[in-house]
Amino acid sequence: LLIPRGVFLNVEPGVVIQVAATAACSASASFHPDPEHRVLIPICVRGAFQCVGSSKARISIGLAPGAQGKVGWYGIVIDGVKSEFTRISYTDLSGALYAVRIQACEPVIRHCILTENQTAIYCEMGAKPSIFNNNVMNNFGTGFLVRGAVPLIVGNIFTVNLIGLWSDKRSKIRVEYNNFWANADGNFLDATPELGIIKKKIPAVTDDKKKK
Repeated sequence: LLIPRGVFLNVEPGVVIQVAATAACSASASFHPDPEHRVLIPICVRGAFQCVGSSKARISIGLAPGAQGKVGWYGIVIDGVKSEFTRISYTDLSGALYAVRIQACEPVIRHCILTENQTAIYCEMGAKPSIFNNNVMNNFGTGFLVRGAVPLIVGNIFTVNLIGLWSDKRSKIRVEYNNFWANADGNFLDATPELGIIKKKIPAVTDDKKKK
């Protein structure tokens, strides 16, 4: 599915999208440079895309019944989108090679559940997304993969992935108030060492202060 530039697609709250798993999953075909020509089916966004559910009417995008628990579609590729109207929230994404792949744009992703994907979120090519209050769990590879990007990652849960967060040395990421635990190969791999460490020093309480 290609959403070309100048086209707006709105997914209503409560919608369920089921993707038929592709039989052919060769790596060379899956990584074709042009997303709409990959063997694994993508949703390629080059226009505007609103996928906004609610707490009582979540949107679901994943594999059709009988194919759950494996990777069978490519995911949502947000490619150089300029529109401020591209955002994903209250949406459950599963079964994808990359649940969301963000390239050279600034979308907002919030209140989503990303599970049983190879990689939940892949951010690259100078992208500056805002990632707020998502549950990233039980993904077969990486929860959040960053290459040459500047994401803001706030208030998310990353758990039971192979790797919580992987970042190259070129990326400048802001990671605040997230919860990382039980990621098999590490919570932070190749990321800046101080991530996850509280650096603020708490002053010692002296005897004089105790008496007051």
